[in-house]
Amino acid sequence: MKKIIALIVMMIFMFSVGTMAYAAPDTTDTIKAKEQTIQQKRQEMQAEKLERKGAIVTSDTLNVKKEAIQQRQELKAQLQTISNQIKRNRAEILQLKAEARIAQKAATAHIKELKKSPDKLTEAQIAKLHDAKVTLKKSRTELAKSVGEIKNDKALLKAAKKGQDSAQMKAALEKITAAQKERVTILKGIIEDLKKIAAI
Repeated sequence: MKKIIALIVMMIFMFSVGTMAYAAPDTTDTIKAKEQTIQQKRQEMQAEKLERKGAIVTSDTLNVKKEAIQQRQELKAQLQTISNQIKRNRAEILQLKAEARIAQKAATAHIKELKKSPDKLTEAQIAKLHDAKVTLKKSRTELAKSVGEIKNDKALLKAAKKGQDSAQMKAALEKITAAQKERVTILKGIIEDLKKIAAI
């Protein structure tokens, strides 16, 4: 029985090998057809892969990417301009602070001179001194408030940088610039008030 089964298996094997050996060879037409089929399947697989990723590359997509890159570059240039303005404002603020210290020393020295002979002061001089003192106090309060605003805006800027949010970075930088301009105005007012006191 085993011999019969072995003989049948051997005949089947010989028959299949014989047909493969004597089968008609592939012609150039069948080879080209197979190549085209393979090429078509590759293209279909690539298209499916792109669809799965959701990124079908078209000329519109490329244009959108180019526009986004251009917008980022423009925004970067704007951010750089604002940053440079902040540096200039900072330098101006430091200069004004130095001027304010000098004006304060002059005003303090003048007030000490006036205190030595209070009976020589007129009512107009006393009123001017009082008004200057009130405006100076108000200006210093506003100046302290602007420092707090700048600190808050710097914290917003730091968070925007961490999150890489260019729009928020620009908004924070613009707020800092506005607060600095307000600070410059206040410092100029303080210097003028101190000069008025020194001139009384």
